[in-house]
Amino acid sequence: MADGNGGGGGNSALALLVGALLVIVLIGGFFLYSGGHFFGAGGGTTHTVNLNVKTPGNGG
Repeated sequence: MADGNGGGGGNSALALLVGALLVIVLIGGFFLYSGGHFFGAGGGTTHTVNLNVKTPGNGG
């Protein structure tokens, strides 16, 4: 028979652990998405890529 205790201690500890991991993942994702600069810190750093694409001449 059930003793009516509820046993919520383990569930709350698991919820706290999952919540903490979720916060860490969200903060890490934001950090990666922002390029490593929180809230625009670091000034106007931009990432540029120069590509030289050679296309075949028309009429060969």
